[in-house]
Amino acid sequence: MTLLVVFCNSRVLAGDVRELLPMLHYSLLSYSRHIAKLLLENGYELYAKSDLRFMEEVLKLSRSVFNTRPELSAAQFLASGYAERKLQFTCKLIKLVLAKDQELQGRKPGSSIGYLIACERVMI
Repeated sequence: MTLLVVFCNSRVLAGDVRELLPMLHYSLLSYSRHIAKLLLENGYELYAKSDLRFMEEVLKLSRSVFNTRPELSAAQFLASGYAERKLQFTCKLIKLVLAKDQELQGRKPGSSIGYLIACERVMI
């Protein structure tokens, strides 16, 4: 399974979360039933949340499930600006989701590399 996301580069580079929130939502809830099940088993409910509550849960699970420390608060992520840090966090979390999905399925790392390459290109 390859994750392919198309987004408006100018809005992302301006720090507009209208492009990033759907990426996070898809990668955590729709991309893999294994990831969705893992999050549900760990008590994370991401459906039917406001953007602020969704980001608060995402930041919590990024610390506990994926062992990464976000550099922005939920309010900062939703505010204008901080474009580079928002994009770095989003790409990092998606990479971690892909790796965790492969781990849960017992696959070799790197078999879902399409999005990772796109993410790296945006970061340049």
